[in-house]
Amino acid sequence: MKQYSNVEEYADEIYDKLYARGRKTIDALKENGIVTKYDLIRAGVAPSQTARAIRDLKDHGIPIQALSRIKTPESRNPVVRYTFGDRRDIHPEWQDGRRLVPKGIKEKLIRIYGARCAYCGEKLEPRELQVDHRLPVKYFGELSQKEKRDPQNYLLLCPECNRKKAEAVDEGCAKTCYKTDDMSIIKSCYWYDPINYTHVCMKPIRRLEIKWDEDDVDNYKALMKKAQKQNLTPQELIKNMIEKSKDGDQTNSLTNSK
Repeated sequence: MKQYSNVEEYADEIYDKLYARGRKTIDALKENGIVTKYDLIRAGVAPSQTARAIRDLKDHGIPIQALSRIKTPESRNPVVRYTFGDRRDIHPEWQDGRRLVPKGIKEKLIRIYGARCAYCGEKLEPRELQVDHRLPVKYFGELSQKEKRDPQNYLLLCPECNRKKAEAVDEGCAKTCYKTDDMSIIKSCYWYDPINYTHVCMKPIRRLEIKWDEDDVDNYKALMKKAQKQNLTPQELIKNMIEKSKDGDQTNSLTNSK
């Protein structure tokens, strides 16, 4: 297998195989060394495609490292910085793009779980859902032909949760449960199975993603208003309500306690 002196050399070799957004991202990285999504936007990548542009590079075997978040003039919240990764993590066998999930897997997942995100539970149109490997190919390699045809090796995710999982895996799982090489531990992590799990990156905690669609906005507003009135976070309020319910305390509904 050919050895590359640096990641830029490999990126130049496969440059023409990339989508335009990928080529613009390569140009920005070569020029600046480290970029945020706002640097990519200035380089001509559409705002809605910055995350996909980074993923495109990874899918073509170009190692990209996510660095600590920084504050920028364009955003009130800190944003992730990206740079080229280690040349030892180059995957020339992916230069034409990672192999796609077998045809029909999404339809099978929808029949089993419904057209909803496995993490936040949001119901979406099938075309809006993304098929995600439970075990990231980046860390565990491609599935065997038999495993590829098994829908239990995949999750249906909304784009937002897919991005969250990718970041959580790189920043959490890769440094904790993946290091154990114990598949029973790895497969009992929230990021492998959001239903039947015992830990989140080795921490014995539980988490629950909730989204309110347009039909539930009034309930969401009522929750926020009640939490603010009690000087609590929404999460604390929900936990308190559950505790009171366990104790048999019949509380009013949120909509009646605005």
